[in-house]
Amino acid sequence: MGKKIKMKEAFEKWKEAIFTAENYASIIGERICKALRPIIPDLTYSVGWAEAGVETLCFYSNRPTQGRQMFHDLFRELPIDTEYTVYFDAPFGIYLTKKELEKAKEILLKLWEE
Repeated sequence: MGKKIKMKEAFEKWKEAIFTAENYASIIGERICKALRPIIPDLTYSVGWAEAGVETLCFYSNRPTQGRQMFHDLFRELPIDTEYTVYFDAPFGIYLTKKELEKAKEILLKLWEE
């Protein structure tokens, strides 16, 4: 890393980075949920969960299984580089119809440009 940094300073920087990541992840999670509520009215999110940290946004819904398309697959369609940095997940599964998935993709692409 180059310059030697004291342990206490490194720890404080780490905490600050986690706090910053949580804040921005919350902004993104809120915007995604709000935008997709016409399709999934009870959509909620968390930053991380038992098996993931602040690099993962997890989405939840109690909707019955209505399709075969996985909700988190739609994030692969967005023009963002998520490889090895951030993840989108639906740990308990959210399934959409093909039509719903296409509409959700359209909404998120528009949201991405705002």
